[in-house]
Amino acid sequence: MKGEFVMDMHTLENVDIEDEQSARDLVNHLKSDDFFSVKKFAEASFAIVKVAPTFRYPQQNEYEVTGLLTIRGITHPISFPAIIKNENGVINADAKITIDRTRWGVNYQSKSIFASLKDGIIADEVIIILRLVFDNC
Repeated sequence: MKGEFVMDMHTLENVDIEDEQSARDLVNHLKSDDFFSVKKFAEASFAIVKVAPTFRYPQQNEYEVTGLLTIRGITHPISFPAIIKNENGVINADAKITIDRTRWGVNYQSKSIFASLKDGIIADEVIIILRLVFDNC
């Protein structure tokens, strides 16, 4: 299985801060040059190179997905486990992907780059929750 999907970085949203203004401020900061530089890099993408069953767990729908992730114009290979199910011609793919943002040049107040900072450091790990639905397959 091969393919590619593109993420519109303008659609970044915050789902865990209840205060609307605080959530909006965070999203605007994430879109700025400090983080994802959305004006310059409006899209991120993932090109699937390989999908293979893992059989590591009794669950038969787990696959190892390998591909090329491009963020801020920088591309690196990544692999992650995904649950992929085909039910009545509808394919659902779900994954929780953890990446080190500094590999893609997102260095703002990085814990590893600015180790001497005591306050204001931000973890390097970014979690991406992926949910893809393919209909009429």
